[in-house]
Amino acid sequence: MKLFLIALPINALFNYLLIYGNFGFPQLGGIGSGISSMITYIILFFMTLKCPLCSATDLSFIADIAGYIEDTHFDLYRCNSCGLEFADPLEIQSDIYDIIYSSKDMLLWYKKYHEMANSLKSQRDPMTYLSQQLITYSFVSEYLKQGIARKTSIIEVGSGLWYLTYALNQLWFCAEGIDISNEAVSQARQYFWNFYSQKNILTDSFLSPLKRYDLLICLEVLEHIATPKLFIERLLDLVVDGGRVLITTPNRDFYGKRYLWTSDAPPVHLTRFGKKTFRYLEEKSGYKVEFLERHNYSFREENILLDFFLWRIVKYVPPIMIYKNRDSSLSPKQSRFFSVFKKVLIDTRIIREISNWIYKVLFAPFFDIRLLQF
Repeated sequence: MKLFLIALPINALFNYLLIYGNFGFPQLGGIGSGISSMITYIILFFMTLKCPLCSATDLSFIADIAGYIEDTHFDLYRCNSCGLEFADPLEIQSDIYDIIYSSKDMLLWYKKYHEMANSLKSQRDPMTYLSQQLITYSFVSEYLKQGIARKTSIIEVGSGLWYLTYALNQLWFCAEGIDISNEAVSQARQYFWNFYSQKNILTDSFLSPLKRYDLLICLEVLEHIATPKLFIERLLDLVVDGGRVLITTPNRDFYGKRYLWTSDAPPVHLTRFGKKTFRYLEEKSGYKVEFLERHNYSFREENILLDFFLWRIVKYVPPIMIYKNRDSSLSPKQSRFFSVFKKVLIDTRIIREISNWIYKVLFAPFFDIRLLQF
C-alpha cells in the first residue's frame, strides 16, 4: 500500500514531464508515458523491502512493536523464502552498545555480565565458572572437550566484556577477541589483559590475508546484525581451510506462534533465525551446518521446560531499556517475585532436573537447537 501511494506521484510527475514536454523535457506523447512507467518501476524496485539474507520480496508482515529506545517503533517481517524474521528499519545506532555497557546498573542481563567479569579472575577454573553461569558457555566448554588441541588459534567475534577470551587463554588456547563497542573494550582491558581490540568485521579491513584462525566463536551476536549474509561471509573468511565456526543465537523454532519478541527489542536484536534459515545458509555457502542440541548440555540455572511453556504464553515483552535518564530497573515487588520464582522452579535441583528430563523426552526432538557449527 505504501509503495502504491509513492508510485502515484512519481508516475504522474514523469508523465507530466515526458508526455507534454514540460521544463525542457522532450514531448514524447505515448512513448513518454511508457518511459515514465519504466522509471517508476525502477525506483520502486530499489524501494521494495527485501529479506536481508536472501533478498526475496515474498515477505509476511507480523506486527509493529516498540523499540529498545524510547519512542521508537519497528515493523516485524518474516521471509517466506528462507524463514528469517527481521525488523524494519534495519538500522543500528552507532553508539548504542557503548550506552548499554555504561548503563550496567539499569539493565538486568548486562549487570550480570559485569558481575561475571568481576568474579572471573578469582576463579581457579574460569571456563567451568562461566559454564555454570550461562548456557552458551556450557556449549563452548563441552565443545572444547571434543579433541580441540591446546594452542589452537581462536578468535571470538562480539566478545563483550571478554571473559570467554580470557578463560580460553587460561586453558592455553591462543585466543583473541574483537567487539564493536569501545566502551566494552575499555572495560575489558581494566578487567583482563590485552587480548582484545575494537573492530567491526563488516567495515574494517584489519586482518592480513595470512591471519586466519582454526576456530571462530560467535556467541549471541548474529541476532544483532543488520546484514547477516555479509556478516556470515566475513566470519567464514576468518577461518583456515578446514576450520570451524561456532555460533549461538536464539532459536525461533523454540518459541510459540504467539511469540513476537521477548529478547532485546530492535535495534539491539534485529533478526531471528530458525532451522530453515540455517539450512538455506548451508545450501548457499557450501559449508556443512551441524546443529548441536541444547538439551545435551548441562546448565544448573535453566529450566528448559519452564522456558518452553512460558514463551507459548507470552506474546511480547516490552523493552527493558528506556533510553535517556529513565530508571528501568525492577521494582522491589518485582524483585521479590522474581527471587521466589527462581528459587522454587530453577534453583530447586529436583524440580529443575525432572523438568529438563521431560523436555528432553517429549519436546526436544521437535523444538530444540540453540547452537550450530559450520
